[in-house]
Amino acid sequence: MHFRKYLSLFLVISLIISSIPEYVALAYSEQKKEALVKQTEDSSNVLTENLEEIKSKRTKYTKTFKGTEGDYYKEIYAEPVHSKQGKTYEEIDDTLSLDAESTFSTENTDLQVDFPEKIKNDQNITYKKDNHEVVFELTNAIQNGENIKPNLLSKTTFEENKVQYNEIYPHIDLRHITFNQEVKEDWIVKKYTGVHQFNYNLKTDLIPTLQKDGSIQFLTDEEKSKPVFTLPKPMMMDSNINEAKGEGVYSDQAHYILKKNEKNSYSLTLDVDEEWLKSEKRVYPIYIDPSVTTIEALGDTYVSSKYPTANFNKQWDPVQGEYILQTGYYDSTSGTNYPFIKFSVVGDLKGATIDSADLQAYVTHAYYAGTKNGLWVDEVKGSWGANELTWNNKPSSTKIGSTSVGRDEWAHFDVTNTVQAWVSGERPNYGFKFHTNGNGKTYWKKITAAESTKKAKIVVKYHYEPGPKPTLSATAYNDGSNNGYVNVK
Repeated sequence: MHFRKYLSLFLVISLIISSIPEYVALAYSEQKKEALVKQTEDSSNVLTENLEEIKSKRTKYTKTFKGTEGDYYKEIYAEPVHSKQGKTYEEIDDTLSLDAESTFSTENTDLQVDFPEKIKNDQNITYKKDNHEVVFELTNAIQNGENIKPNLLSKTTFEENKVQYNEIYPHIDLRHITFNQEVKEDWIVKKYTGVHQFNYNLKTDLIPTLQKDGSIQFLTDEEKSKPVFTLPKPMMMDSNINEAKGEGVYSDQAHYILKKNEKNSYSLTLDVDEEWLKSEKRVYPIYIDPSVTTIEALGDTYVSSKYPTANFNKQWDPVQGEYILQTGYYDSTSGTNYPFIKFSVVGDLKGATIDSADLQAYVTHAYYAGTKNGLWVDEVKGSWGANELTWNNKPSSTKIGSTSVGRDEWAHFDVTNTVQAWVSGERPNYGFKFHTNGNGKTYWKKITAAESTKKAKIVVKYHYEPGPKPTLSATAYNDGSNNGYVNVK
């Protein structure tokens, strides 16, 4: 009797005790996880704006700051942040100003652009680089089979790096946003009126060539493999915004038609699918995205399994108002997406001791507005180019690590070992790949591209080991004189 009573009591107590560790461990695990994430973020987020920049150490892609304990911090970017003016490197400045000739021009950019204050027959849009130029003249649009001319009374507005010609065609605005190496052009269709073609006349000393992927490359006679300018394949997006995905409905049913007229003169047509424009599913305004860009050896891009042969370079997102790199898988309309970013990290780091290297990427959109989840980074194992990379030709990669990050937050990754291997020459530098490790739509993210003010960068903390102190030894000649010699080692 007593035995059964004690046995029952023992079993009850055992059951209670056995259930405690599960909840305690779970709570402890969650607290520990949060603490580790917070610790990583706090320790990685180096505020270089509080440090003194050493301007004499500027390069096209880097800024260097003096630390407080004899060390240095170097910010390394994937695209230029400085341009050389004489003997010094100055900050890139893509803001527009109006000159005495009624032309908007950028202050200091790699791609030089001129926009007329008013669209007129004798004033056109001009792009310049390395003694080459392309002049775009708006000739007409096609509306229900009829030619219509640009509205010469169109009102022009501009602010910082944006210029917009309002009502250039009925219910259609033309907007340009300038960056260092490209200009984003948007045809903003506010209402469907039957316009589905936009025609230009091009004048250039280069050779424009329509590519298989739908882009146009402007090539030189001497080096046809290297484009000076590129018009990426045009895309469209409406305003039927999916909050979780962070975008409207995309369509690639837009293409270029290119014809040669005479020497240095070409006709260019941007043709848009009429059925897509007038569908009852469309929500206006619609943004039609032709752009002009130059190509750098470094830079960033992304690939998508949805379009395995397409080279995106990056994607303009009208919702975010910036170029973005899609990351992860949302659904069948997005496919799986991997951003690739490449930095030049050697330079004056060769011979330095790398104390830490923090890779920072800004997540401008995530599926959840207020919940963090994983973002992974890999070291890429093969060469690639921002204007050539596709899903089908992407190189392999190996995992470095991951972090937990949410919408409108910086993601930080410890890449010290990788950067040290690149600097020492142990491994070649092919850059980084970002991904969501095979997780589904709730891990969907968008990383800002290099044109953004919140561009990806590596912050490297480093120092130089002091050399050995010299030793002196004096030896007198054994000749009775006061002469001798000194050895310095």
